[in-house]
This record gives sequence, C-alpha cells and structure tokens, in this order.
Amino acid sequence: VYYDRTVEELSDFRPKRGNRASHMSRNTKGRAGLVGIGSLLAAMEARLFVLTTRSNWSRIMDHLRTNVIDPRCDKCTRMIDLRPGVW
Repeated sequence: VYYDRTVEELSDFRPKRGNRASHMSRNTKGRAGLVGIGSLLAAMEARLFVLTTRSNWSRIMDHLRTNVIDPRCDKCTRMIDLRPGVW
C-alpha cells in the first residue's frame, strides 16, 4: 500500500496560508522536491493506493496509476479515495 509521508515530513515548512511551492522550496533548500520525487518513485511500485483526489498530488498519482502502471500490469492496481471530488 502506498502512503505518502510528504505532508507529515514537510509540515513544518508549509506556509500558514495557501500552497506556495516556491516558499517551501526556499525554506527546505530543495529538500521538498527531493522528497516529492522519492515519494513518486516509491508509489510507482505500489498496487494499492489510498488517495484524496481533492489533492493535486493525489490526482497526479491517480493519473500515473491509471495511465502508466495499469496498462503494464493488466489493471492490477486499486485506489480508495478518502475525499472524492467532482472533476
């Protein structure tokens, strides 16, 4: 099961308001990007995903799951959406 620790690991660096990636990149000296890439690589190995499709990162993960992983393994992944959105 893929579980993204990015939110927990970088929570001290997030701005109080909004979701400004540039703010977090500066404050972590690029570590935020490295953690994101590491999370993405680990997720590509998973078969079960727990996501929230109201999150941009989770939507990216879901699109990669359905368009990259599933075609290669005959739809072997499954996803649970914790906060289903309307898209």
